[in-house]
Amino acid sequence: MEQKSNNLLFANLDNYLEQQQWQCANEETEQILLKMSEDGLETDFIDLDDIEKMSVENFKTLDQLWLKYSNNHFGFSIHKEIICFDRLNQEKFNWTPAIINKLGDNVGWRKEGVWLNYPSQYTFNIHAPLGHLPTFWAIDT
Repeated sequence: MEQKSNNLLFANLDNYLEQQQWQCANEETEQILLKMSEDGLETDFIDLDDIEKMSVENFKTLDQLWLKYSNNHFGFSIHKEIICFDRLNQEKFNWTPAIINKLGDNVGWRKEGVWLNYPSQYTFNIHAPLGHLPTFWAIDT
């Protein structure tokens, strides 16, 4: 039963990514993350503690879909490579402002030290910087 529900959880994302509808896929990823978090759907945000509690398998599935359809250009594991973040192996990671800024600078979410406006200043095509998608926002509580 869980396999079927997981397939349903990722069905829209799979379709958006296959069609290279990157913005829709990014927004669907956000919705999936909210569903996977403890109270994300109620609060409309994810806190860092929720990320630590998420299913590693579901997190890996999200990543694998992004990697597959972007030819390894987009995905959480790209973020991992940039900031040495090891959530995919379920190790606790200490998000610091410097690390968050480093990720933003490297994937094109920040320019000249200023965070870009979402979605108007983001690039939703395969020519975006490596790791530009999916966007990843969480609140440190």
